[in-house]
Amino acid sequence: MNTRILVILQDILDSGHIREHRYHYLKIKFKELLFAIHQHTQLTASPVQKSLSTGLDVLEKIRAHLIFNLDNPANITELSKTFMLNEKKLKEDFKKIYGCTVYAFVIRERMKRAQTLLYKNYNVSELASLLGYHSVSHFIKVFKAFHGCTPKEALNKFQALTAQAKKGGAA
Repeated sequence: MNTRILVILQDILDSGHIREHRYHYLKIKFKELLFAIHQHTQLTASPVQKSLSTGLDVLEKIRAHLIFNLDNPANITELSKTFMLNEKKLKEDFKKIYGCTVYAFVIRERMKRAQTLLYKNYNVSELASLLGYHSVSHFIKVFKAFHGCTPKEALNKFQALTAQAKKGGAA
């Protein structure tokens, strides 16, 4: 804490003698105190803290970019150039923050979207195309590895559960 903050706190504590406009005086002093604290924290933030918050902002932008472009996601080299980051640092920081590699993140997001679209009556060929897979068989292989069943099996399970729920609700 710096002396400016201490002086403002002392002014607030010593304001008992002020009768007229005390409310407005204290309101202004509290604003001044908040501003002084803000300035103090910004000026004394270490370069590491500043780079961490900047790094998180960039990683969040990269994450959003990947989600927005699931049909044609950028590779690590393209991401590092676009967002002006070192490739190695990008890989390390992304894994640290999101718990997986960039590639695994893209697969996970594609498979979540695939499942959602599958339940909205998109066929497998449309799903593969919408999610950027050039081969339907490759899409099915990735879907099965991720979900433990093929898209057709997943759709059948979903339809069976939906029919069962409707049947149970009517009874």
